[in-house]
Amino acid sequence: EPINTDEAECLRLNVWTPRCDDMRRPVMVWIHGGAFVAGTSTSPWYDGERFAVDHDVVMVSLNYRLGVLGFTYLGDVIDPELNGSGSLGIQDAAAALRWVKENIAHFGGDPNNVTIFGESAGAMSVGTLLTMPDARGLFHKAILQSGAANNVMSTNTAARHTNELMGLLGLDHVTLDALQELPIEVLIEAHQALAAAHAREGLISAPVVDGMVLDRPPLEAVEQGAANDIPLLIGTNQDEWRLFALFDPVIMATDEPGLVSTLETLLSDKAAAALATYRQRLGNVSPAVLLASAMSDS
Repeated sequence: EPINTDEAECLRLNVWTPRCDDMRRPVMVWIHGGAFVAGTSTSPWYDGERFAVDHDVVMVSLNYRLGVLGFTYLGDVIDPELNGSGSLGIQDAAAALRWVKENIAHFGGDPNNVTIFGESAGAMSVGTLLTMPDARGLFHKAILQSGAANNVMSTNTAARHTNELMGLLGLDHVTLDALQELPIEVLIEAHQALAAAHAREGLISAPVVDGMVLDRPPLEAVEQGAANDIPLLIGTNQDEWRLFALFDPVIMATDEPGLVSTLETLLSDKAAAALATYRQRLGNVSPAVLLASAMSDS
């Protein structure tokens, strides 16, 4: 059906296929990373043309609402009927998977052989989808790269962040209408200020265990067997931190005192022993290279 771009510009997916035929190829659905606040499936990094052709698979990548649009919990702040607002981004991913199930056969894909895979927040999304009731039966295998099923938020934490966000927006009486009337630029700016204020606490946006979209923490559900029938491939990227260093000259300029300080923050009284181990393993490398290895492990 035609998409109203004014209302749904976040909600897009891409399909690469060797051929639109009836071969029923394996389908692989990519979910991009970006800490649930950044990233896009339109990045050249995620172009699936060669991947699809070289491996004779149908590859799909999807966009989902991020940050303030995708993970602002309004249930305890405005109305319990809005509980699901804290997980709109992950609901978008499930909606994309429903589209795949209904349509991918037209692109030479097998709707009964769908693997979801992602990295960082994409892997966290995969971990959440593993036991999300609305995603049940929409995929059959899963790959998690540098992310797991434990990156979700409680309603208490989410509501606290939302109330702080409303303060940054200058809203004393919060209503859905008031939020929807604000320009998107204003919402994003306030959310970035919220993220900066909590920079040392980890993710500022994440799916919320709200009793509606997620009835329990995904990791707990996995432990109780909710995903026992889904084969998993899990791991981490070998040099994960080098991606962050690529965009931050301060990281690349890390000196010995900065290295030691960071390791002490990570490992406290084990920092000295860890530093000695990395020196022995890596040899005579710069502090920035050693830091990249340690942070990737972390």
